[in-house]
Amino acid sequence: MKIHYFDDGIYEHFCPGCNLLHMIAVDKPFDNGQQWSFNNDMKKPTFSPSINIVGRCHYFIRDGYIEYCMDSQHKLAGKRIELPDLR
Repeated sequence: MKIHYFDDGIYEHFCPGCNLLHMIAVDKPFDNGQQWSFNNDMKKPTFSPSINIVGRCHYFIRDGYIEYCMDSQHKLAGKRIELPDLR
């Protein structure tokens, strides 16, 4: 399983750059207003727009791949990797 769905419209995935789980709000925004669209494909997910954990990690999830932006603050900045299975 690449992503996990919670009943309140939040998805989580494992980020190997941060070595943490990251949450993505789809059905309703987080308290800070951030919200994403989702293609509803659990095997090859795409979320839009980019996910930006300011000062740490910035990336896109497209067709089951994480595409890290250069402003990510870890060793995977600028790389594209397959979305890993949840641990």
